[in-house]
Amino acid sequence: MKLIPLYIILFLPLLLNFCSNEKQPPIIPISDFFENPVKSAFKLSPDGKNISYLESWEKRLNIFVKNIETNEVKRITGTSRDILHYFWVNNDVLVYMMDYEGDEKYQIFSVKKDGKDEKALTNEINGSVNVIQILKNEKDKILVEMNIRGKSFNDVYKLDINTGKYEEIMRNPGNVIMWIPDNSGEIRIAIATDGRKNGILYRDSGSPKFKPLMLIDYYDYFMPLFFSSDNNYIYALSNLNRDKKALVKYDLKKKRETEVIYENPFVDVDNIFWSEKHFKPLAAQYYSEKKEFHFLDNDFEIFLNKIKSNFIDEVVTIADANEDETKFIVKITSDRNPGEYYYYNLLNNEFSKLSTDNPALNKYYLSEMKPISFTSRDGILINGYITLPKGSEQNNLPTVVMPHGGPWLRDTWQYFHLVQFLANRGYAVLQVNYRGSEGYGKKFYTAGFKQWGKKMQDDIDDGLSWMIKQKLTNPSKVAIMGYSFGGYAALMGITSYPRKYQCGISMNGPTNLFSLLKEISPSYEPLREMMYDMIGHPVKDSVQIHNTSPQFFAHKVKCPVLISYGKNDAQIDYKEIDKYIDTLRENNVKVTTVFKENEGHHFINEENRIELYQTIEDFLYRYLGGRTDTKTINNLK
Repeated sequence: MKLIPLYIILFLPLLLNFCSNEKQPPIIPISDFFENPVKSAFKLSPDGKNISYLESWEKRLNIFVKNIETNEVKRITGTSRDILHYFWVNNDVLVYMMDYEGDEKYQIFSVKKDGKDEKALTNEINGSVNVIQILKNEKDKILVEMNIRGKSFNDVYKLDINTGKYEEIMRNPGNVIMWIPDNSGEIRIAIATDGRKNGILYRDSGSPKFKPLMLIDYYDYFMPLFFSSDNNYIYALSNLNRDKKALVKYDLKKKRETEVIYENPFVDVDNIFWSEKHFKPLAAQYYSEKKEFHFLDNDFEIFLNKIKSNFIDEVVTIADANEDETKFIVKITSDRNPGEYYYYNLLNNEFSKLSTDNPALNKYYLSEMKPISFTSRDGILINGYITLPKGSEQNNLPTVVMPHGGPWLRDTWQYFHLVQFLANRGYAVLQVNYRGSEGYGKKFYTAGFKQWGKKMQDDIDDGLSWMIKQKLTNPSKVAIMGYSFGGYAALMGITSYPRKYQCGISMNGPTNLFSLLKEISPSYEPLREMMYDMIGHPVKDSVQIHNTSPQFFAHKVKCPVLISYGKNDAQIDYKEIDKYIDTLRENNVKVTTVFKENEGHHFINEENRIELYQTIEDFLYRYLGGRTDTKTINNLK
């Protein structure tokens, strides 16, 4: 059973102008928020006899395996960097992916369930590797993409997990950005692009040539997810000839959509539950106020609702299943629950708790995440979330505005450690799904094109204005902070609206859009023209790119700034951030930096995360007030 991660949501307005009678919760230690989870990422072996999970060992997430019958537990890896992605290939071997010091050049490693015979399978490859599919008919092999011939050529190989030997299966002509195999592991669909148009290509089984199924604009969406049992149909998410993404069935022979399985009139379909045993979709997932499901299978609906009856106001998802779909890993989450894992055996009705992501966090000390909506200055409905500190008067609060990254992602109703950390420290947190955010349909998504630092930024500012109008925010105590694009938006916020923010925090945010577009990642090279359309062309739109690059307007920044970044960032040149910092300091701006040589676009290492958020806590306490668990503020660099 598979769950395909995508994104959506819809929010409802609510009345918030009230005072709380609750006492303020104690200050939660910063390590409780940002240390590695106790146990997470539980998975079942194909035969359902073993459960694997990630657990911290010497401050790094490593793989552990538990025998369900004997309860024997064994740590089977001992890596020096966190393992974030892993899976079972067969009943005896697991594979995991890991990069080195944040360079995002992921390599593949294999290890047996008893911890023996651990080996690096692709370390000789000077590039990145991506797993496409486990081959059910060849238990010791997997399909992978590797760019051995060049950084922009992701060819398909069959990789032997025992020997590390690989065989080329499909050669990329240079414009294919995705390969999709059928149920037997044969590559049957390819998605190619010229940067503006995407071609969905198809070939019959055994045929050497692909033929076009359709040619669509890059802003249209058609994503094949699964093949039918006879490989003659595909189930796909599509917004072709409609505004919202729907789950559809597509006939590969007739080259047409034959059925709209589920379409929501208000939001995109975000996800589907798929039965690999029965080759059919069980439910479509979407977001209204919270994550919701439209069930497509009566037995699955009864099954999931039976579990959900034990968890009121929380979201229940199936995280994994064994091959026979008789044993399941169930995950429970909410805005105040980072995750609880349960094991469910359908054959004997056994339901037992496995672990909690972070048992140190008492969810009753955490704050409720509430959906909001407001109208932008040019009349567009904008949705978002606010999280107000628990136990404080719900007005005139110091506030952190937190735009999401992407920018073509979106915020959803879920547990977010940084949001809860800030709320615990006494700050209201505003998250705005500005135009361009996914989940609200094609029109809203495309409304964000070429609006970096412009209307996107106005939407974020309008959200702050709404907070002030509702008397939730103290206008003299406001910070803006974010990661990646959110970090860029934070810098643009203190540039475009310097009087509204008392400080700004950018985590791995780009500072110069010319450089960002010039140094585009090799994996995005085929999409360069699309990036120009969505962000701006460095020549044709040079004035716009200049005017929306924080680097050239550092003189407008009047408030203190905190910037964190990694030397090995594959998306942003750290030297450009250095230039921006130097320019700020030349203009007498107080700048605090957290720079790590062993990190990239994300701070993965636990000790680096804790240092970063400790610095953020001190920084915000100094310039906004709030609360802190330190007796004195650290000396900020």
